[in-house]
Amino acid sequence: MSQSGIFLIDKPSGISSFGVIEKLRKITKIKKMGHAGTLDPLATGLLPVFSGKATRTVKFFLNDEKEYLVTMQLGIETDTGDLEGAIITEKPYQQKLPTAKEIKNFKTQTPPRFSALKYNGQKAYQLARKNVDFHLTSRPIKILEFEYTEVNFPFISYRTLVSKGTYVRVLSQQIAAQMGTCATTTNIRRTKIGKTTVHQAIPLENLNSENWQNYLQPLEKFFPHIPRLTLNNTKITYYKNGQQLNMTGIPDGFYMMLNKDAKCIGFGEIEGCQLQPKLVLI
Repeated sequence: MSQSGIFLIDKPSGISSFGVIEKLRKITKIKKMGHAGTLDPLATGLLPVFSGKATRTVKFFLNDEKEYLVTMQLGIETDTGDLEGAIITEKPYQQKLPTAKEIKNFKTQTPPRFSALKYNGQKAYQLARKNVDFHLTSRPIKILEFEYTEVNFPFISYRTLVSKGTYVRVLSQQIAAQMGTCATTTNIRRTKIGKTTVHQAIPLENLNSENWQNYLQPLEKFFPHIPRLTLNNTKITYYKNGQQLNMTGIPDGFYMMLNKDAKCIGFGEIEGCQLQPKLVLI
């Protein structure tokens, strides 16, 4: 019975990302788990959960672009940036929306105080709850796609595709700032990470101890941007021992390693016809 792979979960509202892992541990009895890309408790949508040896590949998902469907409310701001927080500001607003081009020109963003980012070794939201005075550093972001999907003032709904590390709660505030007002995000749904969509995910409530193995997907189904390389049994012996392999004729680059059954056994990098194992999963 394999315990290594990826669960694609359609996270419901009202539970943290770690709470999803706790539920999966109870269902599957698998202790080693991790998720790619935290979703706020009130947010819903695609949450990849890695189990067993596959947890070592989370980093390959974290760099992918993410798509969200978002609703924001103009004129109010909470301390958390969403409906979990207390209202700290109220402002009037004008019904003049910034253009998609203006929004795509946002190049930096300061992460919210209520986030899972670490500050001096502690999670920012834990410090924020204790009213500790601290400041997170702004970071570069990319708004790759943006479109309004519904406007019914004071509510604005939009779809956006963003780079790693972009917070849509902050994006809503940036949009409001362009309008001379403030805003709070009222709904977030993540619909896509890289090439993986929420349509491939299973609602958390549909998983149980009888069916979970049907939804534990192997690594080779993912990471389409990483080319594949099949090794024979002799080369696998060297590979799993961490030894370099001669791969004449294979272009330089980073590869997913497969065995003869097309199962992922790890990752490696070829440079100058030499394969260096980077992540061995067997």
